[in-house]
Order: sequence, then structure tokens, then C-alpha cells
Amino acid sequence: MDIMPKILIVGFEARGFINKFFSRTISELKKRGWVVDVACTGDAPVENCDTQYDMTWKRDPLSCKTIASISAMRKIIEEGHYDLVHCNTPVGGYVTRLAARRARQKGLKVIYCAHGFHFYRGARLRNWLYMPIERCLSRFTDLLLTINQEDYDLARELKFKAKRIALIDGVGVEIEKFADVFTIEQKKEMRASLGLADDDVVLTFIGDLNKNKNQQYLVDVVADLKPKLKIKLLLAGPEVCDIAREKVHRLGLDEDVIFLGWRSDVAKLLSISDYIVPSSIREGLPTNVIEAMAMGRVVVATNNRGHRSIIESGKNGILVSLDDHREMSDAILALQDDAGRKAMMVANAKASVVKYGFDIVFNDLLAYYESLLATDK
Repeated sequence: MDIMPKILIVGFEARGFINKFFSRTISELKKRGWVVDVACTGDAPVENCDTQYDMTWKRDPLSCKTIASISAMRKIIEEGHYDLVHCNTPVGGYVTRLAARRARQKGLKVIYCAHGFHFYRGARLRNWLYMPIERCLSRFTDLLLTINQEDYDLARELKFKAKRIALIDGVGVEIEKFADVFTIEQKKEMRASLGLADDDVVLTFIGDLNKNKNQQYLVDVVADLKPKLKIKLLLAGPEVCDIAREKVHRLGLDEDVIFLGWRSDVAKLLSISDYIVPSSIREGLPTNVIEAMAMGRVVVATNNRGHRSIIESGKNGILVSLDDHREMSDAILALQDDAGRKAMMVANAKASVVKYGFDIVFNDLLAYYESLLATDK
């Protein structure tokens, strides 16, 4: 193209979403001459983009600020004269697709990536309240991207009205950054800096502390394992709610569960961990699991559609019931006594996550972009 494409990438927040999942994508598009703007809450600067628009929306789609954001987004889109808008997250997708309706009639192409529908088979009834909203908004969507097979199948089964529904392997993980290159001495130093002994069995969860991430499940696992192992649990992520911390105090596990807050040294935390223990109720395609497997850590995770998309239980990790935390406790105890099985899982895990690498996923995403740009306006 003589005039390089112009794209607006939309996500709920800068630090926890755009910078986490789209930083490299923005850089690669810029290298190719694209104009890349972003719209998100202004909790952090987004590097490399041309223009960053700060949104005031809330997670509640019916809040006054979220509704007001529709008008603000419409102005951004219509004054920006974009070729593509790539929106993400429920609120970002809701606001953007409503705001872009008039611009779509003039040729704008709208992509919505569902990072795990709130509704899914087995979900509570209130989760399914999101389904008619997503189905209605799909009619204002040129390309609906899903990141796991179950969401893809569900969108087709429910006859979502997007012009095209496709499956992509997440947002692309820079797997090369998660090679375990740390020496034994470095790991000892890192453990010591967190108050961990060399012989502590370390469980780690990386992600926001909230109801969906379900860290209180892991507190019960620690209570189970404490009489049998010298156990420590690292919880790395911003505390959105206090359920896990309150349970830690109630069970007297303050010295066994370490709250780390937001961390930028995820690779280091993974390197000193014995097991990665994702406990979420709902996931789309969790990058923290992919990163852990690339690092060569053993993952014992709750059985949800996102974890199932990555883990083949018994082969490259272990899946356990959401309904009984003792399954996770028992799985960890069994693995402690089976070094050969752990080594097999680690080797299989490293091989199985190659397809989620950034270069592969970005090339797939770029092909979708170029396909939309090639269609008649």
C-alpha cells in the first residue's frame, strides 16, 4: 500500500493489558510503517504508539463513565480515520463496537478479540447474561477472534453474526525470555531475598488477586500440605480483593503465604518455583501458564477451558478439580516423589508451547489484518 495502514488498538487498561499483551505487537507494526494509536485507561504510558487516548470507563458496562465513553470513542474513531480498529476486553469491545457503527459504513474494519468469554459451558447463570450482549455486538464485528477452541465452537454454535469467526493462539508470548538461564547461586540469592530457604517447596501463582483467580483455593492447598512439606506460596499480582489475605490470617498461614504485589520480574519468580499453580475459575488462554511451561516449571492447574487448551493432563502438566483443593495437594505430593515423571512433563511442556511463540502468532494476526485491508470497502 502507498499509504501505510492506520490502526487503533483498544484495551481496558494500559499497564495490565496493552503493555502486557500488545507492546511487542505495536513495535512490530511500527517497524512495518504502520500508524498505531491506542485507547485505554491512562494508568501507565504505552511506549512506541503514535497517540495514546486515555479512557475513563469502568468495568461495569452500565456505569455512567462507561456509557459516556461511547461518545468519546466515536469521536476518536471518526477523527482518526482508521483503517482497522482492534478492540479487546469486554468493556473495550462493548464501547468500541457501538462507537464504530457509523465508521464501519464508510469502510472501517472492526476486529474484536474475546480473551475468554464470560459465559461458557458449566458457568453460572449470571455469567450467561453476557451472552446476548456479545451476540448482539457481534453484528458490528468484521472479525471475531477467539483464543481457545471452546470459545470458537460456542460462537459458531450460538450463531454469532460477525462476518468472520476465527481462532488464534493467544497474543503471542516471547518464549525466548523464559529460558531458565539463572545459575544455582542466582536462584539461592533470589530465594533468600524473599525469605525462602533452599529446601522450601515453592508454589507460585502470578495474576491479579481477585475472585475469579481463586487464590483462596491455594490457601487451602497450603494448609493441607504444611504438615507434610516445608511449603511456601508466592502470590504475585495486584490485590483487587482481600479474600485470600483474610483466609491466610484466619488459618494462621501468614509466614507460609507471601504476597508480592505487582512484579516485573516474572521470569525470576518462575525460576525459583517448584510448581506453578494457576487456580482460576475462568480463563481464555493464560499467558502465565505458557510462560511457566516455557521456563520448564511443572504446572498443576485447575481444570478450566483456558488451562485445558494448553495442558494435556498427565503429559505436559496436571489438571485438577475446581471443586476439591485436595486434588491439587495430592498431585503435588505425588510429584514430589517422582522425579522421572516431573522431567517428562517438563520436556513435553517446553515442546507444546512453541506454537504460542510471538513470531508465529504475530504472523497469523498480521495475515488477518492484511486480509481485512484487502477486502472491498
